[in-house]
Amino acid sequence: SAEGQADYDACIRALIKHGPLPSLRSLTLGDFEHPEESEISWVEVGNVGKLWPLVPNLDLLTLRGAGIRLGEPKSSRLRSLELRTGGLPSAAGESLAHAALPKLERLLVWFGTSNYGGSCSAAHVRGILANRSFKHLRFLGLANADFADDIASEIARAKKLPPALTTLDLSMGTMTDAGGEHLLAAADSLAKLEVLDVSANFLSPAMCRRLMRALPNAVTKAQRRSDGDHYYVAVGE
Repeated sequence: SAEGQADYDACIRALIKHGPLPSLRSLTLGDFEHPEESEISWVEVGNVGKLWPLVPNLDLLTLRGAGIRLGEPKSSRLRSLELRTGGLPSAAGESLAHAALPKLERLLVWFGTSNYGGSCSAAHVRGILANRSFKHLRFLGLANADFADDIASEIARAKKLPPALTTLDLSMGTMTDAGGEHLLAAADSLAKLEVLDVSANFLSPAMCRRLMRALPNAVTKAQRRSDGDHYYVAVGE
């Protein structure tokens, strides 16, 4: 857990020093409520790259905080990976694009904002969508992004989504009506989903109505209003 400012370097080093942990099934680094216990940017996760070969039977991995580094994700068992951050470094986005996680069913990524260390872009989303090891992915979250319109564009231009996908979460970001137009252009493929979550973005009421007419699976609740031309992610600091 964390209270105020904290980092997990010592915890990660202790796990590495311990050696293989074949019985470990679930691991959370950053087990805190934000903003009640800590701002998410105050907690430094660090580099978990050396843990992958030590946890061969890990099913669930959750990382919450800043400075997330993944190394080369490789697991024949992992089913759920959640990265909850106010700013995801581009190196972590590259890691996801090349991850070897063939059993992964749930991937949630909060990209955050450049103000808090986020440096991912549409190119990283393109890599994630093209990752062939994600063939069993049922839930994909590309959320809390300050480039949400670009993500919608990548969704529209993708030749196909992961074949098992049922839920696409694009919530909590800076999507405007321009991004909504991209999603409408991809309505034929998106209609096959059970849930398309675009809640807590910056879509106009008119665009929400258009999306719900074209895509009855769309969740459009809790849209935010911009302050002039200022758009912001739901979780940054």
